[in-house]
Amino acid sequence: MKLHRHLCSSTLEIAKSVLVNHRVLDHELAAAFEANPKWGKRDRNFVAESIFETTRWRRALAFLVDSEETNSLLTAQWLLMGYELPEWHSYNGRPADEILARQSLLLAPLRVEVGQFVGGGAHEIGFGLGPRNPARSASRSPIGSTSSANPNSASSGSPSSPRSTRNPAFSSA
Repeated sequence: MKLHRHLCSSTLEIAKSVLVNHRVLDHELAAAFEANPKWGKRDRNFVAESIFETTRWRRALAFLVDSEETNSLLTAQWLLMGYELPEWHSYNGRPADEILARQSLLLAPLRVEVGQFVGGGAHEIGFGLGPRNPARSASRSPIGSTSSANPNSASSGSPSSPRSTRNPAFSSA
């Protein structure tokens, strides 16, 4: 896919106002779309997706490109979106092939034994590593069910009770 100079420069301006000047992203995009009525659906989609994803994955992109500059972050995002960088585009940071190679470092799963942090009793905190204790699960009632221990629940009170119309999940005991 091909990057167009006017879209890249507009995206960079909006991203700088959001990431550097701390402006509201939605307002900046709305103003840019209003100022450029000739942008089609694909153009608006490219600008919005580029900026939203760059904002969302800012730290990961900074790791990939090894730079905090807005232009470098956008470049890394465009590479991950599958765009080829044109000759006129310049940025500070790692070359494009290194950025794509470093992506596997982000996706490498952490191999940590859960039991070593919980003292071997990981099944007790719900990780599903051991048998479930049926005696403990039977004594628990799900949120919203009626129980005689809660006098404020909807079904146990009289219709004139002020708490009878409230959601029992949010009632204070």
